[in-house]
Amino acid sequence: MYYLADTTIIIGYLRNKPKSIEYINKVLDGEITISISTITEAEVFCGLKKDLSSMLETLAVLSFCKKENVTSNIAREGGKLYRDYGHYMGKSNGEDNEEDKRPLLDAIIAATAKSKNLTLLTENYKHFKQLEKSGHIKCQEYKETA
Repeated sequence: MYYLADTTIIIGYLRNKPKSIEYINKVLDGEITISISTITEAEVFCGLKKDLSSMLETLAVLSFCKKENVTSNIAREGGKLYRDYGHYMGKSNGEDNEEDKRPLLDAIIAATAKSKNLTLLTENYKHFKQLEKSGHIKCQEYKETA
């Protein structure tokens, strides 16, 4: 199986969450292939600790993932998905604010999955459910145990 992984799986792995580790181990064992959007790469580095150990661990896990660049077509599709479905993804109904940036990033990640015809692997299915229901993308949800 070939997936586009949402940011949650990479961050989950770095935080030692069992289900995320399980998926990354499947990548290492050759059972599945994972790509990530360059948006995911940016989101991961945004929250990265500044110590060398964290940097090396992050670079190691990212090295197992093929990177999908955000092209102009993907950016445009992400903008349309955000415009039409952002309110399902957490966009406020009022004026744009800081909280509205994450749904835009999720929309670009979804547009990447759509463009590459990949199933989106995510823990945040609620952010993408409407896009799947409307036929824009395919999703594979996973849940971390408590």
